[in-house]
Amino acid sequence: MALRGKKETGVLLINIYRVCQKAGTRAGPDTAYSQIWTKLRKQGDKNPDPRNKCLEDVSNLITEWAQKGYHPL
Repeated sequence: MALRGKKETGVLLINIYRVCQKAGTRAGPDTAYSQIWTKLRKQGDKNPDPRNKCLEDVSNLITEWAQKGYHPL
């Protein structure tokens, strides 16, 4: 959620879920890890790591919104 305050100050509220399994871990087919891993493979990632991909994605999101004047919270 993005909120814009006085003097064009923006706040970005971020809530993420980071899977607990690490790369190479055996995970059941119905786990979030397996679902994300499969999606990343279909997108062309030859060695997906859902746990680290989450951090990369949120870092990119913060950078993108920071350029618009928002600050993560």
